[in-house]
Amino acid sequence: MLPATWLSIVLFSALGPKAHPVSRPLVRAAAVTPACGNLVVTATPASISFLASDPDSPAVAGNAVASITWQSAGQARQPWTLSIQTGAGTFESCPAIPVSAVLVTCSRAAVSGTGGSGLCSAAAPLSALPRVVASGDESASNASYQVSLSFTLTDSWKYAAEINPPCTISLTYTVNFQ
Repeated sequence: MLPATWLSIVLFSALGPKAHPVSRPLVRAAAVTPACGNLVVTATPASISFLASDPDSPAVAGNAVASITWQSAGQARQPWTLSIQTGAGTFESCPAIPVSAVLVTCSRAAVSGTGGSGLCSAAAPLSALPRVVASGDESASNASYQVSLSFTLTDSWKYAAEINPPCTISLTYTVNFQ
């Protein structure tokens, strides 16, 4: 049996009509208040890990589902999107592992409030380019938005990971209101 290896995703967060990346890694849930208003986005948990201990397993699910939430008074029937992107094309400290080895899947996109809606996009590999993971219509009232994302390391035994320092990916979430 091979020793267990951890690959971590360290979450970053961004928000607003234009991307406003946060330049610090999260120690716990993130909150950002952009110049465009009092919109605060939170990404929890701050870290998702993969434990690959079975060489016969073609994929390894992350140890938690990420919950991306924010609250806003929107404009009825105006679109919103949540996109995700990595800071580079490979894992930090593990340049042989492409970020595309991680599949991101949206399982829930919900909006409370009058007229709001959410829809998950199809599962797709992570990328250094922005990918829309959820979208919908804004609520006309003050509403809560929640998107649930899971991460799966595909073909986990194809890649050799570092134990110290661990392989990590920094993510940027961008919420756009039209």
